[in-house]
Amino acid sequence: MRRSALLALVIGYLALLGALRVSENVFERLPHLEDEIAYLYQARIFAGGQIYVETPQPARAFWQPFVIDCRENDTRARFQGLDCDGKRFSKYPPGWSLLLAPGTAASLEWAVNPLLFLLTILVTYRLGREIYDERVGIIAALLLAISPIALLQSGSLMAHPAALFFATLFLYGMWRLEQGPRAIRWGVLAGMSLGMVIAIRPFTGTSVAAPLVAYSGLRLGAALSNWAIARMDGQRQWSLLSLGWRVAVLGIPIAAGTAVAYWVASEITFWPEWPVLAMGAAIGVLALYTALKKTSAPLPRRQNPRWPSRPWLTLAPLLAVALFTLVIGALWPAYNLVTVGEPFKNLYELIWDYDKPGFGPEYGRSGHTWEKARLNLGWDTHCYSRDLLGWVEQPDDPPPQPGRGNSCMRGSDGLSWLLLPLGLVLGWRRRWTYLLLLVAVAVIGGTLWFWINAGVYSARYYYEASTVLIILSAAGAVGLADLLKPFGLHIGVYALLGILVSMSLLGYTPDRLEGLYRYNGIGRHQIEGVDHWRTDPERPVVVVEYGGDGSWRNLGAIMALTSPYLDSEYILARDPDRVLLPQILARFPDYQVVYYADGQFMPAPPNTERIEDDAVP
Repeated sequence: MRRSALLALVIGYLALLGALRVSENVFERLPHLEDEIAYLYQARIFAGGQIYVETPQPARAFWQPFVIDCRENDTRARFQGLDCDGKRFSKYPPGWSLLLAPGTAASLEWAVNPLLFLLTILVTYRLGREIYDERVGIIAALLLAISPIALLQSGSLMAHPAALFFATLFLYGMWRLEQGPRAIRWGVLAGMSLGMVIAIRPFTGTSVAAPLVAYSGLRLGAALSNWAIARMDGQRQWSLLSLGWRVAVLGIPIAAGTAVAYWVASEITFWPEWPVLAMGAAIGVLALYTALKKTSAPLPRRQNPRWPSRPWLTLAPLLAVALFTLVIGALWPAYNLVTVGEPFKNLYELIWDYDKPGFGPEYGRSGHTWEKARLNLGWDTHCYSRDLLGWVEQPDDPPPQPGRGNSCMRGSDGLSWLLLPLGLVLGWRRRWTYLLLLVAVAVIGGTLWFWINAGVYSARYYYEASTVLIILSAAGAVGLADLLKPFGLHIGVYALLGILVSMSLLGYTPDRLEGLYRYNGIGRHQIEGVDHWRTDPERPVVVVEYGGDGSWRNLGAIMALTSPYLDSEYILARDPDRVLLPQILARFPDYQVVYYADGQFMPAPPNTERIEDDAVP
């Protein structure tokens, strides 16, 4: 094993421990968002060998957020015409819940995302090492391991860490596919990985795939062009065609990148001014130095893969990618087909009929417009520029306090993008530099169609762009060090990078994560409140929320422990109007009953005598 690979493995295991610590100390191994509740609920259904369960009765007592109770006779028009009467299932695509199911079966669901974090770091190291060099791979692994948004997401039960892992593995498969040997096998891996992204987050999967689809089309076109040139050797018109082809290959991404950069510079006004000016001056000096010395930047050292010249050998692995993408990605429409009878139905609309991507009055609670999209972009990009690497213009004062929630949306400006321009400038000779950038642009740009911004758990809609941006940033750091090496200043670059990493890990991240402790009021204290009234630890308990304001957060921890099969140690039953209690008690004759009313737990309903266990029907 290479020393750099061993170092990456050590970094990965330390990051695994960090994510497990976040899961335990920040989230207490519990879901805190509606999304996590629904993912966990569906994972338990899958672990029980089913795709959906029958809606338990009384249905209102066992409601959970983002879990669909589908009834054809429902007065809401969105259920009409669907083949789903009596079924209960999650609104989300099945990919993440399928991955989570083995963890729920072993009561280790909290460990799945940290393990995926470890694997993502290792794949990121390999991708950075092979596109650039070992130093880029190691620095990319390190930056991902200390990333606040990565630690936060990996300690949660959200689907984004799984989507990031398979998106990164897809990119690695496509990179290896282009190298030649065993291209079919790498095509199979790439296709399966992309299929999993689609099965987890279909819209994100489309965004990740789009630049690689276009690039694969360019490669296939180059193969056809080179094949034709070889067969028509010596004819001038084919030489001109080849020249025109290469101009197009270089010109299209340059033109597109220039247009995007111009739009960003003119539309987004929250960037701090001095780093932009300093970075612009540094890039100008580097460009002038490179031009005067008539030497290319030291990164990347490896040559670009040759443009192919055999159309069939180029097409075959791409067909493998497409085939296995369709096979694995079909998990999503198959899930929809079984649950509602329509393979491409947007199940989100069965919860909120306005919850769909697009623009117009019917999208979002009050319609979605380009102006709202631009505002969302500003909020989320500000958040992401802080949380990607934890580099900020100055410390937040005062730091966020526990229970304050999503501190990402406040505080000083983020500088996590600081090395990104250097990576683009110093890696300009590498085609994959542009591909990595385009993947990030596609993922972030795709969120413009969402009517809502990320809100909590950081800029999570951008999370699947993290590995590519971090690799480009690592390339910028290494390239800058190489440029300064003749002056003996390269050690200073790495020392400064070490200081920034330490400031993020020790200064920014602890405060950032502390603000999410018991977010939404959910935590182990809710379980401890129930256990206080349990007379027999071996006897299961049904917690009846008697009355209340109807918020699921009041007993979110108990809800998270409730099995969809209603056979778990803890079961939450809600009776907001105080009319369902007889049905609830009749359903669980062997369970101890603990009541929750007026914000506290009690052994009997309020304003009644205590119900003895042997008197419960």
